[in-house]
Amino acid sequence: MSNEVNAAMAKRGSGGPGLDLRPSDDFMTLLLSCTLPPRDTELIRTRIRAELADLGISDDTRTKEAMGRFEKAIPHGPLLENVVLLEGIPPTPPKDESIKWGGNFHAKGFIIDPKTGRADYRRKVADVSVEKDQLLAEIVPSAPGQNGQDVFGRMVPAREPRPAPIREGKNTRFETAGQRYFAETSGQVRYLDDVLFVDDVFRVKGDAGLRTGNIDHPGALIIERDIQSDMVVKASGDIDIGENIEDAIVESGGNITVHGGISCKERGVIKVAGNLHARFIRNTDIDAGGDIYVDGELNQCNIRTRGAVIVKQGRIVGGSIIALKGVETQDLGSEACIPGNVTVGKDYTMEATVAKMKSEVESARELVLKLRDTIAPLRAKRDSLTPRMQQQLAQLTEELKKREATYDQQDKSLKSIFTATKRAAVPHIYVHGTVYPDNLIQVRAQVKKIKETVAGPLRFSLRKGKFSVFRLKDGESLEDKS
Repeated sequence: MSNEVNAAMAKRGSGGPGLDLRPSDDFMTLLLSCTLPPRDTELIRTRIRAELADLGISDDTRTKEAMGRFEKAIPHGPLLENVVLLEGIPPTPPKDESIKWGGNFHAKGFIIDPKTGRADYRRKVADVSVEKDQLLAEIVPSAPGQNGQDVFGRMVPAREPRPAPIREGKNTRFETAGQRYFAETSGQVRYLDDVLFVDDVFRVKGDAGLRTGNIDHPGALIIERDIQSDMVVKASGDIDIGENIEDAIVESGGNITVHGGISCKERGVIKVAGNLHARFIRNTDIDAGGDIYVDGELNQCNIRTRGAVIVKQGRIVGGSIIALKGVETQDLGSEACIPGNVTVGKDYTMEATVAKMKSEVESARELVLKLRDTIAPLRAKRDSLTPRMQQQLAQLTEELKKREATYDQQDKSLKSIFTATKRAAVPHIYVHGTVYPDNLIQVRAQVKKIKETVAGPLRFSLRKGKFSVFRLKDGESLEDKS
């Protein structure tokens, strides 16, 4: 707020008994609260005009607009609260940089079988294979926004355009002239955490087992047959398995596609940064950053994912699922009433992330307090300090500013993570067939135990913060909420 407006606000106080004329916190609206007299309202009109003039709003057009809005509000009296008399002009947002992809690398969905009309979860629409020097992406330039103005006529600057969320990674080349990215080698495209990679592809003919030993490949990995029991297989890119995963540990920095199934007994663990696709999964611990698609059955698995769990053509039996972006299945449970837990709308990484961030924020806070305690006595006797001590004080003061800025940024990041997670959550469970007893369903913090068989199609979600069950419409699915 300018000095003139500050002075006017101080001079006016609250505008006198029964009338308050104040700008909103962002100065984009001018709000009136007052109590109208029982008969003559001319005194109120005079006082509003005087208040407007005190605030520097005196031109005829804006005064007439404010008084016109007041006249429209009079029938809603005698108590008027936060009536908008004037509005500023909000800035027009800029056009941010965007990415135009050079291929069908990131298309969602799967090939539809023309005979059955069903999606084949082993055949994606996206094609991630590229050749050397192939165009991967180009940046579409930004355009500036238009400045606005607040109710006092002062400029409200438009924000700066945001850069495209893409950076150069391994085996990619950025050419400034055309703002384009190219493949430096043939391989598979991977786009993760705003970084673009082209992964070298390593192909294992046959099984990953005693013959190959454990595998740790810095790129994409294709295994033509099985990953056998007791193996440890890791790749920084996608992993494609031609047949099955047995009792093994498999980790991928991209996606995992299993053309057969995953069947584990004791030590089966899957960690995948992106999506996981398989025909069936049994007795497996899974941590995923993306979606988990299963053709047939998900049986007695412990799953934690920041994506969704989708078993449209099969069933989920027993085990535990925590899925940030929802669950969709044909059947939930079985006739044997095997207990299972399904939680949606919750980020399984949140607890560890928040604990780490809180520790960082607390460390930054303690450092700021220590620096303040160190600087305070030096500032108190600044005039008597030697030149060397004054130099040290200046250095400490500069360091304090940096540490305070770091603390403020970390504190804001900690607060924003909750908002971001809530925005990303899809707290819905879709069951198109049957829900069997002894399943414990949790939608965010609301919990419901299923005690009897319930016929679908149903959606479990929240209504006004309370656990609710809805009958599905024809064709309705989790994709509608994503």
